[in-house]
Amino acid sequence: MLRHEKETALQASTAAQVQVLPRFLKVPPAVAYSGINRTVLYELISSGKIKSHLIGASRVIDRESIDQYVSSQPGEAVNPRVRGRGGRRALESVPS
Repeated sequence: MLRHEKETALQASTAAQVQVLPRFLKVPPAVAYSGINRTVLYELISSGKIKSHLIGASRVIDRESIDQYVSSQPGEAVNPRVRGRGGRRALESVPS
């Protein structure tokens, strides 16, 4: 095989490789995917802001629902559960 044929074959195989994300994620991968912590993710599921389903005993979360929720949030997300020094004052000092 000639060099350019090898390069063409490599380019074709590389182009054929596509990363496929699953439509439904279990909780730990959903946390990693979204950057939303587990407790807040469960709260969003309970409030209906993020869709999930039970399949057998497993909770699965709709990845598209996560994408829609995150894209609907204005600006940078600020976690309202700020803990540590300052408590409520720390939240009040965060610029909007």
